[in-house]
Amino acid sequence: CGENIFMSSNPRSWDEVVHSWYDEVTSPGFQYGKGATGPGAVGHYTQVVWYKSQVGCAVNYCPNHPGDLKYFYVCQYCPT
Repeated sequence: CGENIFMSSNPRSWDEVVHSWYDEVTSPGFQYGKGATGPGAVGHYTQVVWYKSQVGCAVNYCPNHPGDLKYFYVCQYCPT
C-alpha cells in the first residue's frame, strides 16, 4: 500500500491538496503515457491516478508541532 502526505501552515481544501499531488504530472522528467523518464517527484501523482486503488483520507491539526506546518493531510492507497 502507499501513502501521500501534504503539510500546510493553514487549512486547505481537499481539492487543493489532491490537485497538488496530481499536478506532479507537469514535473520535469515526466512524460504522459511513459511515466518518469528522469529525476523528478511523481509518486504522489501515480498514487492519485492508480485505477483500482481504494482510498482513505484524513486531516489532523497539530498545534504543538514545531515549526509552521500544523495541518497534516494524509491519504492511504491500497493496492498501489
